[in-house]
Amino acid sequence: KHCNQVTVPGAGFLVGGQGMSDGSKCGQWGVSVIDTTGGRSRVLYYALDGPGLDVEIRYAEVLTCWRAVGLAGCEHLAQVWLDEPIG
Repeated sequence: KHCNQVTVPGAGFLVGGQGMSDGSKCGQWGVSVIDTTGGRSRVLYYALDGPGLDVEIRYAEVLTCWRAVGLAGCEHLAQVWLDEPIG
């Protein structure tokens, strides 16, 4: 399947084909970001297209935010898949 999702909470993630459609209900497109700053291990997923999203609007929203304030300032647009202390 080409679904972008958490498979094992806190341990496993599936990002299957950026935008690939496999006939399932997924048909997702997004960007996964791994952030290990601030003593934490984080995985953030920015969905750009998928169920309930308009790709043109969402893409513009995320890209505009990234350009204006960088990744760290746009976490409100992401799904937090992992957020744990390192060590």
